[in-house]
Amino acid sequence: MSWDDPVSKYFQVPDELLLYYGENITRELTIRDVLCHRSGLPTYGGDSFYMYFNDSYATALYKLRYVGNTTPFRSTHQYNNIIYALGVYSAAHVANTTWHDLIKQNILTQLGMTSAVSSYWDFLETPNHVTPYKLLRNSTMMPYDIIPDPIGPAGSIYSSISEIAYWLQFQLNGTGYYNGVKILNKTELDETHTGQIKITDVEEYGLGWYVDEDCIWHDGSSNSFHSQITLFPSKGVGIVILSNGGIYAKDWARKALNVKFKDLVRGNYTSDPWPAAKEALDVSYKPVPPHHL
Repeated sequence: MSWDDPVSKYFQVPDELLLYYGENITRELTIRDVLCHRSGLPTYGGDSFYMYFNDSYATALYKLRYVGNTTPFRSTHQYNNIIYALGVYSAAHVANTTWHDLIKQNILTQLGMTSAVSSYWDFLETPNHVTPYKLLRNSTMMPYDIIPDPIGPAGSIYSSISEIAYWLQFQLNGTGYYNGVKILNKTELDETHTGQIKITDVEEYGLGWYVDEDCIWHDGSSNSFHSQITLFPSKGVGIVILSNGGIYAKDWARKALNVKFKDLVRGNYTSDPWPAAKEALDVSYKPVPPHHL
């Protein structure tokens, strides 16, 4: 496979895949396009298909033909889970296996991530798993999550913090090897860390990574589960933050902790991002008083 292989090499157009632009543009869509989110489809467009209608990936992908693009093809970074998952599903097609087995055999097992799983149902079967929580506007917390399995390659890996650290070490090492075992070519690993499309004057998006001037990072959320990974490759240091405690864990603890980490790495030892972040969240997430009829 190549980064610039057309996705139509692995998914039939128009029977399985058709973008709103039409067949010609759909046939131009490449693995590189889907992994850097430059299809032109709206951010999170189509996510409701699998989240609220329990659509399979094939069904959700088919329905994308009815989702209009909001920017021209290859002009803008707009995060789209269904499109992103095409990359791994294409690789699984080439390997004649499932994406679960593909990532387990080629990534997780090789990195010693023996307890990590790629299915929500397998996660629920693990003996020591956390419960995801959602904060309601009446200030109560309730267990709640969606099932991301249909777009699994875009957000369905469950692991302990210690095992994610193995993957973080592999990324920071930057050689393509882990404990003397080759996982992939260094040139391909470097390509994932290289900006592919501009977002701002100082930030680009690579192949699964946001690329800043001195760090690469990515966050993730599955409604009630939230994660953040930030790496400073030149300094050989990184951080993984995992949370399951609702909006405050996501928009306060996770974000402020990540800001503080970056400040420390960059030499700012006196910053205090927590108060302002919490104040802003308190204002935007005030409990809704009961309505009296």
